[in-house]
Amino acid sequence: LAARQRLLRVISSQEADFRLLAESSSDMVTRIAFDGTLTYVSPSSLRILGWGPEELLGGQALAGLSAEDRTAVEKVVEQMRRGE
Repeated sequence: LAARQRLLRVISSQEADFRLLAESSSDMVTRIAFDGTLTYVSPSSLRILGWGPEELLGGQALAGLSAEDRTAVEKVVEQMRRGE
């Protein structure tokens, strides 16, 4: 039980660090689930894309790509999934 509580504290601390960095960054930061769904979008998305995080959450990360770029990006994503 004590080990589990320590692990939860570490995870919570890492999550807080991530959010602090992501929400303070002028760059757009996202978290993408393995199925391609956006699970986190930083506030800078409004400045960069014109859409706020709440409008993008739950959408597909590659939805805005042109057809010509999509194939190349999908290839890289698949390589990352395999740990390459």
